[in-house]
Amino acid sequence: KEMVVGADIKEILGKRPEDRTEEEIQQVLFALRTYETFSEYPLNMQERMCRKAHYLRFDANRIILRQGDRAEWFYYVLSGTTAVSILEENKSTGSVNLRNVGYLTRGTAFGELALLHGSRRTATVSCKDAVELIAVDKADFVEMNQLDSDEEKEHIRYCRTLEILKDWPVNLLNEIKGVCNFHFFKKGTVMAKSNHQTPFIYIVKSGHVRVLTKVTKIKQKCPQGCRVRSRMYNSGSRNTTNGSSRNGRVATSSSYASSYRSRVNRPAS
Repeated sequence: KEMVVGADIKEILGKRPEDRTEEEIQQVLFALRTYETFSEYPLNMQERMCRKAHYLRFDANRIILRQGDRAEWFYYVLSGTTAVSILEENKSTGSVNLRNVGYLTRGTAFGELALLHGSRRTATVSCKDAVELIAVDKADFVEMNQLDSDEEKEHIRYCRTLEILKDWPVNLLNEIKGVCNFHFFKKGTVMAKSNHQTPFIYIVKSGHVRVLTKVTKIKQKCPQGCRVRSRMYNSGSRNTTNGSSRNGRVATSSSYASSYRSRVNRPAS
């Protein structure tokens, strides 16, 4: 039987973060760790989420976020079901259609990629029934992903040990805020859909990721009267592991992966 977050936990999450006691934070942590997917986050991230998250409740048919909006919050579903839909334009008719692409249920997180990439929402998320969530705002989400408060972050110290970065001015990563960040990706998460859609490169600290390229369908030409066969060609995939960097077309975490990302300047086209 699924555990339900009690009224006392909701009351704590309804308080301002600075008004929560250490005992209350531990109560919230104990309750949220009954969610298997919440327990997959590193412990320090779990604790920071319990300190900063806010409790939200939406009735059925309410919209949580809209496609095209600025990304301001990270969400984790406590109960209920949300529908994810995308507005698409029919290029031949010019009409706009709403296409449902899936559902998010108990124990699912969403909204983090747009926060990481500084992009707008790529889909609309609405409530299929009554939905309860915890939400973390953008500033707290960025802070939540920092592993320590030392002058030099642990992930920057890690970058110093990598052979592939031996000729990089790694010391500059300390001087420019937000240029190099740590983030934890859960299994199956799409880290980047395209290298044209992210200004970052990713360095994998632990776990494995798959890098895929677009699969295209090619129809072979043959003399008249012979059978035409279609073949599917994958222009390549690659597994990337610890200490590797990648800014490939598509990257998904094939195991729980922690990744660092650094902004790179692209030449003007």
